[in-house]
Amino acid sequence: MKSHIVHLLLILLLLSSSVVFAEDTTDTSSNQNATAQKYQPQVNFFPIPFAFGYLIDLAEDTTVRKPWWARLKLGFQHDDNVIMNSKGVPLPPDIPQKDDTRFIADLNAKYMFYKSQRFETAISYSLFQSIHNELDDFNVTQNMGELMGQYSITPYIDLKAVYTFHHMLIGGDTFDTAHMVGPTLKIKESPNLATHIEYKYRDTDYKDVTHFAYNSERTGENNLVGITQYVIFPAPAMLRIGYSTDKETTRQEYLDSTGNKGLIGLTIMPSATLLMDFSWEYSKRDYKDVNPYTNAKRSDTTAVMTFTATQHISDIYWLNMRLYYMQNNSNLEQFDVTRFVPSLMLEMKY
Repeated sequence: MKSHIVHLLLILLLLSSSVVFAEDTTDTSSNQNATAQKYQPQVNFFPIPFAFGYLIDLAEDTTVRKPWWARLKLGFQHDDNVIMNSKGVPLPPDIPQKDDTRFIADLNAKYMFYKSQRFETAISYSLFQSIHNELDDFNVTQNMGELMGQYSITPYIDLKAVYTFHHMLIGGDTFDTAHMVGPTLKIKESPNLATHIEYKYRDTDYKDVTHFAYNSERTGENNLVGITQYVIFPAPAMLRIGYSTDKETTRQEYLDSTGNKGLIGLTIMPSATLLMDFSWEYSKRDYKDVNPYTNAKRSDTTAVMTFTATQHISDIYWLNMRLYYMQNNSNLEQFDVTRFVPSLMLEMKY
């Protein structure tokens, strides 16, 4: 009986999952001159901070058909490159270190205010807060609100549309605000096979803040198209393979770029109470124009690897352990960056 339950849970997770492609993990702030370009730390903040971009979540119990749920995660992370400083580049004089430990709190709530046989709509809200032990200027406060609607065209095809508003503070100052909207076509080819095709449009307004004096030059738009294939195996296990391409336009042509990203991930359930997830992403981003401070066009390749384990403790409590590693290689050496972030979180769901 337990094997049927966990297999059903993976199927439900497949039907409710959505891979986040739109966040660009290679964005950096622009600089006024060559000296600032060399010594200013590079930025890797994006709408879902610190590698939470894809995490299949057992804490949202898909077998309970209640109209609302809430989840709170509390825990700690150690980040060996908080400020995204490039290898061999000296730290800015007002930043004493680049590694730090932080406390994190992540609150999520969702309410489904209408549901019929073929249509459903819901609103959700998320609050993320990090508090660093030393680097207070890099504390993150993130608020996100979302409106979702989904219509079943046939028993095997769903059309989902989502609007998201995002606002982020870095060190207490507004870092960016963004509006994101787009549809996803969800096709269920069989009980064990599904395909998601998505388009996402993002309009982001970046603000100049401490340490990132010319951040506003990144203000602009992003258009993305992606496809992800999900396959469920009887172990139970789920394989996902995805590809996306996007185009970024900003206030400065040398910051305009196009990107291509591939994703492969595997989720397994060794037992009825343990979920493990492995994922690997590889992306390439090419910038449109010559960087005025290096006299060369920038081109980056980025690899991201994550491992997540979620252990069920009780109906309310879960324990999450997550390892995140990112390596960015660029033809411009000042943009070569690595980052390793282990996390341990206690999760409570209601």
